Amino acid sequence: MRENSEPIRYKSFAKAEIGIGYRCGQPDIMVYDYDIVMECLKDDGMDDEEAQEWIDYNILGGWIGEQTPIIVRRPEHEAEVRKPEDVSSGNEI
Repeated sequence: MRENSEPIRYKSFAKAEIGIGYRCGQPDIMVYDYDIVMECLKDDGMDDEEAQEWIDYNILGGWIGEQTPIIVRRPEHEAEVRKPEDVSSGNEI
């Protein structure tokens, strides 16, 4: 659903923007790279644990409406989170 309104942006993380996400019947949303958001926070003086906690609470735990941006981890990091056998073949396209 292409709406006239601009997607919500996290101004502090402009360099972490991957692009705009499009969803059927939903407003467009901004998509951010998790690792680059981490870098931004560490550049502001946080250590790894503080940055992770900040992301968990303020981004992953925050809802600011239908255009709430999402944060993704690149596939090279996905192996750290899920193994191939954990993914149902019914979820693959």
